Amino acid sequence: MAITFRWAEGQYERLSPLAAELVQQPVAVIAAFGGDPAVRAAEAATATIPIVFTTGGDPVEAGLVASMNRPGGNATGVSFFGGLLGAKIFGLLHSMVPKINAVAVISNPTSPLGKEQSKDVQDAARPVGIEIRTFSASNERELDNILDAIAQNKIGALIVTADPFFIGQRERLAAFAKHYAVPTISAYRELANAGTLMSYGASLTDAYRQVGVYVGRILKGEHPGELPIMQPTKFELVIKSGTQEPDHRQRLCARGERPRGSVSCGKRNELAPPHSITSSAVASRDCGTVSPSTFAVLRLMTSSNLVGSTTGRSAGAAPLRMRSMYEAACACVSTMLIQ
Repeated sequence: MAITFRWAEGQYERLSPLAAELVQQPVAVIAAFGGDPAVRAAEAATATIPIVFTTGGDPVEAGLVASMNRPGGNATGVSFFGGLLGAKIFGLLHSMVPKINAVAVISNPTSPLGKEQSKDVQDAARPVGIEIRTFSASNERELDNILDAIAQNKIGALIVTADPFFIGQRERLAAFAKHYAVPTISAYRELANAGTLMSYGASLTDAYRQVGVYVGRILKGEHPGELPIMQPTKFELVIKSGTQEPDHRQRLCARGERPRGSVSCGKRNELAPPHSITSSAVASRDCGTVSPSTFAVLRLMTSSNLVGSTTGRSAGAAPLRMRSMYEAACACVSTMLIQ
């Protein structure tokens, strides 16, 4: 099995030509990472090649599929609700630092999920009288200007909305939070691992493994339109080590959370999805054997800051070292097809 990668380097405008390039090769399946823009680019490029995607929001409301149970068309995927957790994230932040009077919210103006999450935060903050100041950044220069403004205005805390761009900027955000002692929370564990105060959201790595499960099943012969949209069964609460003073722990316990330092604490998803799988199901599912084919990965961000390992092949290249959470899907596909 050949695996072809296309990186948009964080530039949304590059997604459409990259998707068109993959369709012209052609490929057997396209895995679209990076949220709705990557999915829309892939769907605009082909109505026949199967597409498996990840999204942080509601794919039906976004118009990506017809329904959650039977998506129809040539696309299915995984939603991890990263863009629908604004109120929850604000509540956790307020529990940890209740004396703040203003919170900055950074979103990507090119992402509709950012606007939705910012509104959710504002609605949650209004009853407790906390001012929400919203900022927009879609590139490093804009982000640097925003961080400077937050520091100069001495805003007490920061919420980073769900968008792949901010995962790529996690080291910059963590350094800012540490230097200016600004409590920072997001939906991404990767930011908390880099050094921000905390995160709350579904595991991205598990979501990408689930994409790998679906790619394997499609290569085996199943139709994407008949595979239901997968949803997470658990959300992770991750808190940076050294921040859990007794009063912080008591506040979170009062909310029903169970923080464990820098280790995540699994909590059952209140949304109770009708169709879900866990990472343990990924390893046990037998997908049979398929004929050689090309599996394409269309991804918004670059392949920098990689961790972990597996082995695959890129079209026309030597064996490739795949080491990031984005490549977890590829590892899963390779494992399943060998079984």
